Amino acid sequence: IMLLIVRWRKPDLERSFFERTAEQCHMTWQLIPHPALPCPLSWHQVGDPTCDASNDYFGGHAIAVGQDDNRKVLADISEDDTERLMTWEQYNDWERAHIQVYRGQRRRQQRSPTAK
Repeated sequence: IMLLIVRWRKPDLERSFFERTAEQCHMTWQLIPHPALPCPLSWHQVGDPTCDASNDYFGGHAIAVGQDDNRKVLADISEDDTERLMTWEQYNDWERAHIQVYRGQRRRQQRSPTAK
């Protein structure tokens, strides 16, 4: 059993890790919900532009940006927002919106009928 904390930055690259470990290491990955980490998506879904659930999360989950606490959805937050406008607390909210915890476990290999 393995616990993995993922901060999604480049979803295609991170998703390839899950795919490779599932195929080559026979791992299954299960999201562990946490009240401080709001992203409910599976690793298959995060950042996939063809996935409605992903688009709904990144296009619907808003956090405060800047001194006036104007809210922006995650999909619209720019590098300038994170580096120049966000307070430390706002930046932490933005980070938490991209972090997930997964439980990984190797699938049991089925033995062939002739194996002893």
